[in-house]
Amino acid sequence: MSRSFKRITSALLAAALLVPAGWASTPVAKATAPEIPVMLYHRIVANTPDDYSTSVDNFTKEMKYLNDNGYHTLSAEQYINIREGTETAPDKPILLTFDDGTPDFVTNALPVLKQYDMKSVEFIISDWIDGGYSMTSAQLEALASEPSVSLQNHSKTHNNDTSKGGVWTSSITKQQASDEIAAANTFLKDVTGKDPVLLAYPYGSFNANAEAAAQENGIKYAFTVNSSNGANNYEMGRNIMLKTTTLSQFASMIGGPAPVADETDTVTVYHETFADGNGAATQAGSASLTQVTGKAFTGNSDGTALYVSNRTNNWDAADFKFSDMGLENGKTYTVTVSVYVDADATVPSGAQAFLQTVDSYDFLAGANYEAGKALTLTKEFTVDTSKDTALRVQSSTEGAAVPFYIGDVLVTAKKAVPETVTVYHEAFADGQGAATQAGGANLTQVTGKAFTGNSDGAALYVSNRTNNWDAADFKFSDMGLENGKTYTVTVSVYVDADATVPSGAQAFLQTVDSYDFLAGVNYEAGKSAHADQRVYR
Repeated sequence: MSRSFKRITSALLAAALLVPAGWASTPVAKATAPEIPVMLYHRIVANTPDDYSTSVDNFTKEMKYLNDNGYHTLSAEQYINIREGTETAPDKPILLTFDDGTPDFVTNALPVLKQYDMKSVEFIISDWIDGGYSMTSAQLEALASEPSVSLQNHSKTHNNDTSKGGVWTSSITKQQASDEIAAANTFLKDVTGKDPVLLAYPYGSFNANAEAAAQENGIKYAFTVNSSNGANNYEMGRNIMLKTTTLSQFASMIGGPAPVADETDTVTVYHETFADGNGAATQAGSASLTQVTGKAFTGNSDGTALYVSNRTNNWDAADFKFSDMGLENGKTYTVTVSVYVDADATVPSGAQAFLQTVDSYDFLAGANYEAGKALTLTKEFTVDTSKDTALRVQSSTEGAAVPFYIGDVLVTAKKAVPETVTVYHEAFADGQGAATQAGGANLTQVTGKAFTGNSDGAALYVSNRTNNWDAADFKFSDMGLENGKTYTVTVSVYVDADATVPSGAQAFLQTVDSYDFLAGVNYEAGKSAHADQRVYR
């Protein structure tokens, strides 16, 4: 895979990211250090196009959650120093990483990070800079001057397509890995003046050769796409953030408290704290259900809980019927359950708490039991009364005899999304609309130019261009845009089939007069393209 990666489908990306990693390990001892959750983001965009992107709204909520709950984000240098024992970790340390150096990091993620005074690591693919999918050289150089951002190594090519010279597979040689890492190191040092010390393996693909090459090229820690750490410093795990990741799942990944439902986006359908008894809980199997007090733990600050004891089978548990909770067939809900095991409980290896449906027994979520520690089970699911009647909080077979507490059960639903309102739509059927000349460009209304995104054939032809700013401007006032409001703009663009398109030529969407970059896409003769971006005013 070369720079054409930006055109790859989400399905192929998903397949690539799921390549098993960790075939062999370099014998490098892992430093004794506190557990530091590491988060893996890709694109941060208004409308998430694939499974591995995150919406701006969700990202903002996640950063607010970290801020509100006392987490401290780390730089690359702090992460290394803490793990090596030369620096004391702050309370609740966390490392935020972003892969691929896409321009939305600058336009969408960085403003949110700055709002909360947060640090981050951006993993850069050196060959992708100025290639269209990743940011431009100018953006990268500007980012290098941001003290809160660490620019680190994501390889030279990020290519695993062996038919096109790709090397990032399970059989990568030490020389191939070294060439990739060294080239990206050199590129980044020219930009930042610093030697990179962190590496993110492309697609999470690595082996002993890649580990050894990383170590020999000055990399201190290398990251996979596995959720847990491996055997050494070159097999460090990261939590992948997906389009579907909920705030509750995010909190569970980092071991944080269950988030308070955002009343602007969700509605609470059922909330049980067990303050007045067992609530909607009913016995499953031979379990005994007892309301208790004075059992405060993470996710259960009031101390009231449901004690599930007398357990010998994994289904000796607590059920919560859909009808008792007010859940409706065909609707989608998010359920979050806080669970605790006493500090003196015997917890066998492999023992887990399970959240599942009854009667199909579909698995929804699971988490390891740990004596004296709380855990959170959370999952978005859709009620199907043709096969299920209830939710069940139970255990794995290994945890069949472990008694546990349920501190809180929260079921929420998303509020209906407000209808999108069209503020301005220009089809150029009656002329140039709000378009005005920029630079020396000529603007001409044409007809009979149908292409994807322009079925009626009417268009604005932008010609007589010698400079990149010979273009078409659309004034906010002429389009009825108001200061302080947020809009999404989509523009369809086409280049004639007989046009000469130089390598690297792109259409840009930007603001005037700050010239902030919003979106970019490659020109291709005879093909249309779309520039789409949320605009902050």
